[in-house]
Amino acid sequence: MSLSPASTPAATRLAFLEGMRGLAAMQVLLLHYCAMVLPYAARVDDVRHVDAENWIAATPLFFLINGHVAVQLFFLISGTVLAASFLRSDAPVPAQILKRFLRLLLPALAAIGFAVALLHWLPMDRAGLVELVKSDWTTRYMNTPLQLAAVARDSLLDSILLGYQDVSLFDGILAKEPWLSSIGSAAVPPLWTLHVEFWGSMLVLALATAYRRLGSRGFGVVLALVLVLTGSSAYTLFVVGFLLHLFWRQRLRVKTASPSLLTVPLIMAGVLLATMPALSVMNALLGLMDKLSVLRAQSATMLQSQIGAVLIFIGVISSTRVRQYLSVPPLTWLGQLSFSIYLLHFAVMALIGSRILLALADQGIGYLWAGSISLFAGTVITFLLALGFERFIDRPAIALAARFSTPTAKVP
Repeated sequence: MSLSPASTPAATRLAFLEGMRGLAAMQVLLLHYCAMVLPYAARVDDVRHVDAENWIAATPLFFLINGHVAVQLFFLISGTVLAASFLRSDAPVPAQILKRFLRLLLPALAAIGFAVALLHWLPMDRAGLVELVKSDWTTRYMNTPLQLAAVARDSLLDSILLGYQDVSLFDGILAKEPWLSSIGSAAVPPLWTLHVEFWGSMLVLALATAYRRLGSRGFGVVLALVLVLTGSSAYTLFVVGFLLHLFWRQRLRVKTASPSLLTVPLIMAGVLLATMPALSVMNALLGLMDKLSVLRAQSATMLQSQIGAVLIFIGVISSTRVRQYLSVPPLTWLGQLSFSIYLLHFAVMALIGSRILLALADQGIGYLWAGSISLFAGTVITFLLALGFERFIDRPAIALAARFSTPTAKVP
């Protein structure tokens, strides 16, 4: 889920995606901290602590902490980046599959190891959190069995290959028990997205292989079959990312000027769709798509969020100026840390941030101040850990995985 440094012309053109990914990672972090401290603002519980929660939850301000649309943007970005990678690679398909699997697995193993160690030394005070926050959101997660077999299963099967109940590709195919574990038992709950990421990557690889080896008619058949499979699910976002890469690459070849008139309307429409309650038309659209496909979105709200993410993404890539803004060094640096931040922040929040929150509340500090300090301290700790994680775990994982394929400069 992390782009390599922009050291080639192609990578330079994609640098803005790093900026998008960095901002999206911060949305996810903010959503989880708000879910722990201000559950009404995060739309996870009907418990209000401050008046500002009403404004955040009921207005486009929610977009600032909307980790849901951020995840949809992650998938779109991956579809675009992986399309570029798979289309120019001459490595055998099995080698590319292994490369992608190792690139995701190795950081996931390290993140799980960190979370399990932290959970062992700093277990959550669930009762104290429920008493203070009046919400049971945090009690649903980090219920990780500290047994070797359970941790090994979470690391090697659940995190990437099988997924978790209700968010797995195999829901409805495999019996939920005992094959699919609850996400509440995951050492790193955000890893559910790596399951989607891996299988979405396989869809992109299938599309790239069909595009290179089959004619336009053959590719059209494969595309139609993939869309029948993915339907309204998040996997369609990988397909959209792939198609946008093809379209954008063609525009670059003919040197067509990027249209900017639609940029602001598209982004604004995407933000509104991603933050407002589900429109009635979304329920009808979801029902129609369910009749035509296999996989489905979890809800009409999720489908609307996916459409909002697509509009935002198209708005961004249609504007040279917006891409330049997102390519500034601070944002690309944040993007390079984004995968590490994403993997580490939940454990830091649940096991360290919650302790800071409870300790400050016990000292009589105001609730909002205690939550703000918890957010600040947890974010600083997460960034410090992410710096080391990115250097000593993420980069070596990319380098090791790269040994299993031989990229070329050829562009089809």
